[in-house]
Amino acid sequence: MSLLQPRPESQLAKKWEIVESSVGSILQKKDLRYSYQSIHQAIYTLSQANEGDAVFTALSRIFKECSENICTRLRSFTEKWFEEYLICSKDYLLRTALVERVLSYYNENYMVALRDTSLTWLASTILEVTIFSDPVAKDRLCENAKQAYHLDVSSSKKALHSLVSRPFGTPGSNIASVFINTFEEEAIKSLTDEKETGKYADVTDYFKWFEAVRERELDRFSPLNSGDYANFFTEFVDKLGQLLCGSIRDRGH
Repeated sequence: MSLLQPRPESQLAKKWEIVESSVGSILQKKDLRYSYQSIHQAIYTLSQANEGDAVFTALSRIFKECSENICTRLRSFTEKWFEEYLICSKDYLLRTALVERVLSYYNENYMVALRDTSLTWLASTILEVTIFSDPVAKDRLCENAKQAYHLDVSSSKKALHSLVSRPFGTPGSNIASVFINTFEEEAIKSLTDEKETGKYADVTDYFKWFEAVRERELDRFSPLNSGDYANFFTEFVDKLGQLLCGSIRDRGH
């Protein structure tokens, strides 16, 4: 059954087939059955028939299927998950970028949905959600990344972001955020464990611990206190503050 669900008119059905076949060929690295002129004409006809959003939805399903295939492939490996993930994902994003260029060449606004986004961004987001919603795949990737690049909770946010986004380019930012959040969660957990094992005699001792941690983290992340990372340290300290307040409440003070 076709992934596309066109209206019953024969002309539109044929245009849908041209688009779907062409997208499939690009993603599978096969030769196109139709000329670029035919593809552009199909897009134009569908656009005039107000089928743009339907095309966008159908392409989302195609990208989801590709992402699930990548996830399945990663599960079949016994090692080097992160390395394979970079290879598979970069190839996938390059091909989806080509899909976008081919489909939008004739008329950049052929889909209403594309006015606020792009197919490359859509493909990247779908890949991120598909891979990292699988707990096994996520755990394997993050653990393998730590081993391969000697990362730990003390690694800076900028280093983590650079590690993941560099191979992907701009679309890698979404994927990088998943790794960053995972490491940030681990950093907070390590500080929580430190707090719990401290056995502070009173709240004053706890405040001293908090200030010591705050100064330590400030030294570590101060180079990031600019550009895209301007709010990172503030957010980090806010989380530490929440730990502090929670501890005080638990102590009944």
